[in-house]
Amino acid sequence: MTTSDITTGVKSPSHLIIRSQTQGWIILYDFPSTPVISKSTSEVVVTRVLVMTCSTRSTIILPDNIPSDLKPIMEYRWQRDNKNLTNDGRHILSGNTLIIEKVQRQDNNITYRCIAQESGSKFSRNKDITLDVFCKYKISYLFTNSYLFNNM
Repeated sequence: MTTSDITTGVKSPSHLIIRSQTQGWIILYDFPSTPVISKSTSEVVVTRVLVMTCSTRSTIILPDNIPSDLKPIMEYRWQRDNKNLTNDGRHILSGNTLIIEKVQRQDNNITYRCIAQESGSKFSRNKDITLDVFCKYKISYLFTNSYLFNNM
């Protein structure tokens, strides 16, 4: 059997999965809940590590006896200014987590987006977060001893 699209009386289009000829399961996909992004620190500082975690939950109600290989899995993608991110050394993607290894001044006012979508579904939700990056400068004062200069 194949996966085929159907239209139902629910608020959004869904699609149907039927498994085997003897037993079938109907999975009505819908949008996941709106994601929430949490940061590892409230103050994003240049040269420091920032960890952002995206959380959402499924809105699908599944039968108890559905095989585990048919259960949808929440998948996450991250974007930076509407461009998909990949593991590039500075950005590390792992499941629902984005790690920025070394925050840069250029990250200030940059929008990061988490996109959550269940496997097999056409429906996704996203959440944006714009970074406010702080620069912490160490100010050191140079004190001179005029006695040393006068006696040279």
